[in-house]
Amino acid sequence: MNSYDHPADSGVTPAQPQQVRCPRCGHQQPPDRHCHRCGVRFDRWKGLDSLLGDILDTDLGKDINAKWMQLCSNFENEAAHDEFLALCSENGLLDIAASLYRHYLLEHPDSVAARSRQERILFLVQQGLAGVEKLQVERQKKIGRIVTVAIALIMTAALGAATWWVVTNLPKNFIH
Repeated sequence: MNSYDHPADSGVTPAQPQQVRCPRCGHQQPPDRHCHRCGVRFDRWKGLDSLLGDILDTDLGKDINAKWMQLCSNFENEAAHDEFLALCSENGLLDIAASLYRHYLLEHPDSVAARSRQERILFLVQQGLAGVEKLQVERQKKIGRIVTVAIALIMTAALGAATWWVVTNLPKNFIH
């Protein structure tokens, strides 16, 4: 093969570049020092524990970890999934549940149970956001009522002050 020949012309297929998977988000890419999707530096990645942060050091974190380990031992147990998601949801930790399921899917990409739980987490998060939006609307209405009452009080006070001024500044014989 001459130096100017293209590998496709010679019948030799070029080697496919090796792909690496980001340990944080699962993105596959050519080898590099960092993930092209989430930006994590591979040399600084400390594992799933770093993703979960300090929560594992608390009693709640230990409960979540125990439930997750119990769940992983029998991953097809629907009740265990429901208990785990309820625990995370009640404590505002659906992000941790999503991370654990995402990492489970990296190891078990065909898991229907993990996929369906990710969809459930997304639904719960959207439902929570709708609740927050509803609270914001109610709060705006309450603020509107307070402003209306404040304006009414200010106008009543101004009208009272104007009436008092007119009455006190009228000539004494004006009424007779």
